[in-house]
Amino acid sequence: MKDQEAIHGAWNVIQTSNEVHLEDDPICNSAGCTQYLHPSDKGFKKDYFVPDYGIDKDILDSQKHEHDMESKIGHSWAPKWDDEKEKFKDMPTATADFKLTGTDADIRMMQEVKNLN
Repeated sequence: MKDQEAIHGAWNVIQTSNEVHLEDDPICNSAGCTQYLHPSDKGFKKDYFVPDYGIDKDILDSQKHEHDMESKIGHSWAPKWDDEKEKFKDMPTATADFKLTGTDADIRMMQEVKNLN
């Protein structure tokens, strides 16, 4: 602090009565106050029935699309877990360069380019 005071001058903290709130306690319960007690949980229902409507339609659609594509291309997607790093191995990243082929024409064109090389 002495080094900084040598550069910037002495640090004098002057507090007025408006700045000092001796009776304010933002954590009143820890000081023994009773006006901000948490409500009791004894009146709330517990262990009530929650209906199960099954798997969401979007999830079912995603699973079907994955199965359809695996069948179409003849490859099953099965990511492998790395116990040491506690995450899946060889997963796409945000910076991955994706090359999408959506039509048979795209696939044929790619094969023709390979054949030229």
